[in-house]
Order: sequence, then structure tokens, then C-alpha cells
Amino acid sequence: MEKTLSININGWVFNINEDAYHLLSEYFENITKYFSKEEGGAEIVSDIEARVAELLKEKINESETAVNIQQIQEIMEIMGQPYEMEADADDSIGEGSKRTNFGSRKLFRDTDNSHIAGVAAGLGTYFKLDPIFIRIAFLLLIFTGGVGVILYIALWILIPEAASISDKIRMEGKKVDIKNIEDKVKEEAAYLSDRLSEFSTEAKDAYHKTRPVRKKGIKKAEEMIKSTGRIILRLLKFLLGFILFLTGVGLLIPFVIFFFNWVPGLEFETFTVHGISLPQFLSTYLFDTKHPLILLSTLTITILIPVIMLIFNGIRFLFNFKRKKLVGAIAVQIWLAAFIITLGFSYTTLTAFKADAVNITHYDFDEMNSDTLYIKLNKQSYFQDVLTGDHKTVLSQDENFPILHKGEFYGVPRFRIRLSDNDDFKLKIFYSASGHKDEDAHRNIQMTEYVFDIDSSTLVLDPYFKLQPSQKWRDQEVKIELFVPSQRYVSIETSIPKYLKMSYKWRRRLEYQKAKASYWYLEDDRFVEASEMMMAADSVAVE
Repeated sequence: MEKTLSININGWVFNINEDAYHLLSEYFENITKYFSKEEGGAEIVSDIEARVAELLKEKINESETAVNIQQIQEIMEIMGQPYEMEADADDSIGEGSKRTNFGSRKLFRDTDNSHIAGVAAGLGTYFKLDPIFIRIAFLLLIFTGGVGVILYIALWILIPEAASISDKIRMEGKKVDIKNIEDKVKEEAAYLSDRLSEFSTEAKDAYHKTRPVRKKGIKKAEEMIKSTGRIILRLLKFLLGFILFLTGVGLLIPFVIFFFNWVPGLEFETFTVHGISLPQFLSTYLFDTKHPLILLSTLTITILIPVIMLIFNGIRFLFNFKRKKLVGAIAVQIWLAAFIITLGFSYTTLTAFKADAVNITHYDFDEMNSDTLYIKLNKQSYFQDVLTGDHKTVLSQDENFPILHKGEFYGVPRFRIRLSDNDDFKLKIFYSASGHKDEDAHRNIQMTEYVFDIDSSTLVLDPYFKLQPSQKWRDQEVKIELFVPSQRYVSIETSIPKYLKMSYKWRRRLEYQKAKASYWYLEDDRFVEASEMMMAADSVAVE
């Protein structure tokens, strides 16, 4: 049994007998060797291989499973041997003229010489006519009801394109052998070289002729780019100036309002002070220095200079004013000096928050004789009209910020309701503060006053905690934790979240209550709102 191999030629796979394979390999080696020293030799060899693959496809039928040596010999005879290329040129011409005839030509679309799809160029080559006459005929047929367009499209579809070298040789009626493939490849290479040379010459001529125009155009483009750049830069500067100006004004207005006490009071996250300006607050409750006036002055300068420079630079960018280097240099030097002095004089104030302390106080509801604990807010002593210096003008009557004395510190307690670990209600009060040392922090806690009241069924909480007179603010806080046992009830005034800091869940629970108080009890470790009917039923069951 003869051995067969699988080979790939130009993308086509063939089964070939071993002896035929050796003969074909030797043939390709000779061709490659012959054309290796010629320009475009690799392309010639590739086109020859493509033609061999076409011939193999034509010769193999369905009954044959492998290419044999006889078929290879026939293909070699058709294609010719490389040494035959060295024959006399006249003989080659004679053979060429003998091979070229009308009957052997194939009709293809010539896309190399096309204007649209190569139909007219292909017909011209097939009939040995100038393609211009074919094109004129198509144009004339257009005026006969559009027949020319329909005919052209039909031929475009029906006539194949001369895509390969072999197609182009057959289109000219020549034999597709080694010689003609070589001539066609060289012809296309020469044509491409001539076109590139012509293009290069034309490009050089056009370059020299258009040099003055180009210079002028480049200059105009340069001016246009510069002009556009100036416009964009001006717009960016205007936008930056607008942002700087708004930012500066947005910072300056609140500072001036608080500085001159043009608002009822100063409101912070954990405390409120009414009827007092920002400088008075800093001197009274914050600064820990023997020279509060110097510290206040340098701190004001440290804050104001950057704000004023924001406004100044914003105006400069908005109206395109020139930069005043002297003004900027002086402002920076003053700011640095004020900043250094502020740091020096505020050292003792900053270190007053170094140590932290917490004091926890426990309270039991020993006299509790009810299943329901009523949580209320002490508002009686806080809702009074506070008069200013003329004793006529009311300083504040806002029920959400009740105050008793002008300039007095009112801290906001935190209130939390949790599950008790036994069957009794319990209360914990957490007092916290800071200080230079631990003993200072504990002393600051002792100077914190918070009032509440417990009786047999009620817990009354004050809305604020206070600091004793002349006491400084050192981050004092009061946190209240109420522990509720399971299956017991709490009644909470719905206005409590307005005064005490509570969790988001409790604020949401009480915010939409229409009644003055709402009732809650623990079920599966979570608080559930209880109705009065449910409480009455539980009371009957207990009895």
C-alpha cells in the first residue's frame, strides 16, 4: 500500500502520494531557487503555487483520494520548468503570440483599470477594444429607459473579478505558466513603480508651487489657533474668577454674620449658645490663654486673608486685571505671621483636649409599680421670653430652641432606648469630657449639670445640659441610655426627637405620630408600637 501525505498549498489541503510529494517539493525548490535573486521573486513563487493548487483541484475528481505522480508531471508540463525560461526571447514571443487568441481568453472584470467595478475594462480586454468605447455605449444606453444601468449592474454581478495573477493572465488569453506569471508580476511591479515615481514627481512639483500658499495658510492657521487659544483661556479665567469670587463671598458672609452677632445664636452639633457673637463665644468658652484678644485678632486675620484673597483674585480674573505681586507678597507674609502667632497662643487651648474621661451613673426604678414607663420632656422652665439689654425686645421664642438666659451654654444630650437584661427598667447616664490631664477631664465632667427626675412611673428629662458659670467647653457630652425589659411598655412624647439626639429609627418612628405620646413594647428583641386596646387587654390579664 502506497504511503500518502497531507499538504497545504495556498490554503488548500491535498492528500498526495509520497513519490508525487517528493517530485512536487523538488519542483517548488527549483522554482524558489530560480526566482530568489529576482525582485518580486517571493510574489512570483506565491502566484505559481496558487496556480498549481488550481490545477490540482481541476484534476482531482471524487473517485480519487490522493494526488499521484502522473498528475504532478502533467501540471509540471503545463507550467513549464525554470530552465525553459532561459530559451531564446524570440521563441518566447512567438510562443506568446501563438498562445494568445480570442478563443482562449476568459471574461473577467478588470479592477486594475476600472472606474467603477471594472466591467467596461474587462469587456475591452476580452474584445480587444479600448474601454472608452464600452463606457460610451453604457452611457448612451442610460438614456433608453435606464437599460445601461441595469445591464451594467447585471454584468457586475455575473462577471467574476480578476482577483489573482492567474485570472489576469487568462483574461488576456495567455497560458498560465511560469513565464507568463513572472511577466505579469514584473509588469504589475513596474506599473506600481512608475505610478509611485509619477506621484512623487507630481507631489514635489505641487509642493514647490504651493509653498507660498502653504506659508500663508500656515500663518493664518497659526493666528486662528492663537486667537482661539486666547478666547478659551479668557473663558477659563472668567469661569475660575467666578468660582473664586462666589467661594470667597460664600465664606465671608457667614463669618461676618456670626462675628457681629447678627443671628439669634450659635448652633453646633452638640450644643447651642444664644445671644452671643463668635468672638465672645471663643473668648468665653474655648480659649485657654492669658491673652485672648491677641489670639482672637491673629485668628481673625488667619481666616480673613485667604477669604479676601479668594474674592480679590476672583475679581482680577473676572475683569482681567493685572496681578499685583506686591499685594500678594504682603498678604502672604502677614498671613504667615498671624498663623504662627495663632499656633503659639492656641497651644494651651489645643492641649486642653488631650485627655478624655467618662463617668457612668446607674439609676434603678425601685418604686416602679406599673408595666408602663412614661418618658416626658421638662419644658416648663425653658419656655420663657428672654429679653435683650433694653428689657423689651424678645430674643427668642422658638420652641425648638428654648433658652432661659442670654449667652448661656445649652448642650444637647443623646438618648437611646435598649433591651434590658432582666425584668426591671434601668437608666444609665454617661458623662464625658476632655482636659489637659485625666483629672482635668474628670473635673470638667463634675462641672457639667444635667437635670432629670424619676418617680414610680415617669422619667422626666431636661432638653439640655449646662456648664457651670465660667466653665470652658471641653467637648462635654451627656448620653442617656434607658433599658426596657421584655413585655413592658414605654410611652414616649413624640416631641422628644426635636430636642434630644436619637437614632434615625426612633426619629422616623416618632416623627409621623399625630398623638402627643406613643406606646411601644419589645417583641423578638425589637420595639413594636402598641395600641391602647392591647395595653388594656394586658392589664386585664395581669389582674
